[in-house]
Amino acid sequence: MRNAPSVSYPVGRSFLRALLHGGALAFVGLVGAAWAMLARSDEVGRWGMGLACLLVTLPLAWALVRPERGRLRWDGQEWFWTDDAQTAVEDLPGQVHVRLDWQSGMLLEFTPVSLSLPSPVEGSSAQRPPERSGRTRWLWVERGQAPAYWNALRRAAWAGAGNPTKAPA
Repeated sequence: MRNAPSVSYPVGRSFLRALLHGGALAFVGLVGAAWAMLARSDEVGRWGMGLACLLVTLPLAWALVRPERGRLRWDGQEWFWTDDAQTAVEDLPGQVHVRLDWQSGMLLEFTPVSLSLPSPVEGSSAQRPPERSGRTRWLWVERGQAPAYWNALRRAAWAGAGNPTKAPA
């Protein structure tokens, strides 16, 4: 990565994320209620719509109540994720890609990778590319979580490989 400073940034609740999830929950609830009031269907149809609304709202509600919490760290060479819920587990190496950037916040995709292993050919200095391991984490970070480190995080995130555009000015 090109001249990106090392940084450690806390990840927790995000206002925009809560707003989007809460809005989606409200929309599903309103659509379900409107359908139940206006539809001319029997009890089976209403129960089916209720079940469909429940299946949509449960994951949204779970994500709203339990956001990813931890620390995203860039050491100048690699990204690491430390989950607050698993304090005994060592840092998880991975790759970070910026998916949304609105200056005061970003949506980052953290993809865990296993460390590169030496090539099976003896005497070869080539290494295999990192392999994906674990689940992808979608991290909503905002300036308010650590204002002093915000610019360093943005520089490090945009300096990463896999971002097709140049770093914003």
